[in-house]
Amino acid sequence: MTRFSTSIKCLTALFGLLLCMALPLKAQDDPPPIDLSRVPVNGASPEAFVPSGWKIEEKIVGDLDRDGVGDVVLDLIQDLPAETDDHPNNRSRALLVLLHGKDGAFHRKGAAAQLLCCTLCGGTLSDPSGAGGLVTIQKGVIVVSQMAGSREMTTTTHRFRQDPATGSFMLIGLDAVDNDRLTGDWSSVSTNYITGVQISESHRTDRKGKDILRSKTTKQVTKKQRALESAVCGE
Repeated sequence: MTRFSTSIKCLTALFGLLLCMALPLKAQDDPPPIDLSRVPVNGASPEAFVPSGWKIEEKIVGDLDRDGVGDVVLDLIQDLPAETDDHPNNRSRALLVLLHGKDGAFHRKGAAAQLLCCTLCGGTLSDPSGAGGLVTIQKGVIVVSQMAGSREMTTTTHRFRQDPATGSFMLIGLDAVDNDRLTGDWSSVSTNYITGVQISESHRTDRKGKDILRSKTTKQVTKKQRALESAVCGE
């Protein structure tokens, strides 16, 4: 009994040691966000805002301040290979908003270090090679749409617009859609932070594939004044 008890204690201690060793490794696997202090505030071209160790994944052009001149939103990604030794490489992303000034230079007016999900943060739907097409500009509004999950999928869509009073880019809308890809059932929560109206819906799909609205509710929520910089992937 003494030997058995001692063996159990040794195994328990060993398991605890291995667990403690594993926890830091998991944290180390999370890619670090961009250090915005290394990103210039002004530059002659969009490329001038890309710090060492990063590269442009997408460059989206559109008029964000209604002056008739094309501004730029940069989707940056860590400059690392998509895979190393046949294993996916988890890489961070970042979003920069650059306004094209009358002086011909570009000026950084917004930046988000944690809004764009890392390459492996989307579960089964992750694409180690990178996910293009996440960011668009629609009528002066920056739209960021991202998917995560597997059978149960969540799509979040953030919308940002420049506040004329402060010049900052603020969150004006957030949509979250949960979809069961096996049954076709889905639900959504759409929040407009300008009007303070939030609409929630629940849908199911019948045997014939027809979409049926189960419920719909509308309520008033706080009109949050949140800057682009505070937005986080998966919120």
